[in-house]
Amino acid sequence: MTDKKSAARKIVTRSPQRKVGIINCKWFQDRPIQHESQLEKRFIQRALLCPLVVRIQHQPFTMSLACGKYTPDFLLVFENGDEAIVEVKIGSEVGQYREKFVEVKSVLGARNLQYFVLTEIDVDRDDHPQLAQEILRYAKSQLCSSELKRVLAVMNELPGGVTTVSELMQRSGATREAILHLMARRQLSLHPQDYIDGNARVSIVPADLNVGVAAFEVHFQVRPWEPDWEAAPKAAKRTERVRKKPSIARGPYLRHVPEKPTTLTQHRMAELAGGLPTSRQRSRPSVSAVD
Repeated sequence: MTDKKSAARKIVTRSPQRKVGIINCKWFQDRPIQHESQLEKRFIQRALLCPLVVRIQHQPFTMSLACGKYTPDFLLVFENGDEAIVEVKIGSEVGQYREKFVEVKSVLGARNLQYFVLTEIDVDRDDHPQLAQEILRYAKSQLCSSELKRVLAVMNELPGGVTTVSELMQRSGATREAILHLMARRQLSLHPQDYIDGNARVSIVPADLNVGVAAFEVHFQVRPWEPDWEAAPKAAKRTERVRKKPSIARGPYLRHVPEKPTTLTQHRMAELAGGLPTSRQRSRPSVSAVD
């Protein structure tokens, strides 16, 4: 296994046939994160909002296996010291790699590393990539620290640490941009069933240092890979299930979704996600894009 501090091979090249790219996220870590597919890019954007993740490294090392060499897609390091290896793969291709994944899981397990194989079903679940992409636009915002402190102070004083966006803005006197910035920095969490509007529920992100890989499992609704893996059924996207009402609001507001008896209500903790653009033409905030 090679040194984890450098990628196993160069990902971003001049090849026009590969959808490669780099995500610069200096608010999160000094080193940029490379991707070699749009699916990997969407995974990174969601992982940047995963609680307690402190480092994401693309293609961290190469393993020598009985069936050949293997380079995993990502290494995730958590605040409590946990580490997880993540392979991002199109669901239809997983079957042909089953034997290799069995050996990889065995080798990584001996090194106390959890192993996950995520497909487009896991990454693109319920519009969350679009939500993450929108909220990450606010990660680089330069805001007054006193405004951010007021928001967090109000949240800490609330019973249960949960309120709505409109109530939080009223109580703290803060802007919507400040609230989205705190979501991007993983200090506030949006309820996983809500679109951001005045009724959207937000909460304080729990700082449980005993939780590491478990936070990733909840965030993506996945479990470590097993040899009997089968692709999950593809669910309808949130925008296909809920008809949004028109709005005159300007900005990437999300819509509130009433709770229904779905599996999403069984989450152990709220996922971090962000805004979804409305269908109306609107101006973009004056912050730079993540990628």
